[in-house]
Amino acid sequence: MGTVNGKLYYTGWGFPAMELFDNPDNIAHGEIIALAEADRPTIDCLESAHLYQRVEATVSTEVGTEFPVYCYIIEHLPPSAIRKDVCPS
Repeated sequence: MGTVNGKLYYTGWGFPAMELFDNPDNIAHGEIIALAEADRPTIDCLESAHLYQRVEATVSTEVGTEFPVYCYIIEHLPPSAIRKDVCPS
């Protein structure tokens, strides 16, 4: 589990979306998954589909370590998107 400076959203499309921000007050929580370099093109194809862009971010882990990761962020939020932290669990 890790965090990046960002915001998570419910898109209404059946899957979430994330935006990254420089502001440390905006924290997005997520899973850290290690993938083989050879698998990156397949994941890029699955995640992109003209919705997401792979970008590098710095993740902070539960034990306080930080390292670079790739995140898939949404290029254009739908008008119906709702910030995840303001929705009931």
